[in-house]
Amino acid sequence: MINEKKFEDSVSYILNNNYKTRFSHFDFTATNYSFHIGIEPIYDWQTCGYGDALYDISIFDSSVIDEFIYYFHSQEFVNELRDKFFELLNINIDMNRYTIYKYIHTSVILWNIANNRCTDLWLNIGTEQEIYNQTKNQLETLNKKVEKIINDA
Repeated sequence: MINEKKFEDSVSYILNNNYKTRFSHFDFTATNYSFHIGIEPIYDWQTCGYGDALYDISIFDSSVIDEFIYYFHSQEFVNELRDKFFELLNINIDMNRYTIYKYIHTSVILWNIANNRCTDLWLNIGTEQEIYNQTKNQLETLNKKVEKIINDA
């Protein structure tokens, strides 16, 4: 399912495009973020360092919105939430780089699921097969977008 050539082309695209380096978490997933009103602590900082902060934003989108919220709400709600998410960010986002980051992260998620590495959080949401199918569908959608980005570059 994961296209090795497309994965390599995606990494090459990112490395060959300029972006600002900032302090980033690099593992901004649902299990590492506490959702409540007020200060929102972020846990599990062992992977932090300097890099593209857009990667953190894309991980939040793919891990929290696509993977977690999708199981509890309709696709329409998820799309509305994503639109609101981008509106609240209020920053100029390079959508090509953002899409490629989501593709890479979703590929990693699918690999983990295929290798029986689902966390307890995900297994409380659905079966491994349900989670695998959902992630595979997301990756297929991203594949088309990434292919266009790479071909147009």
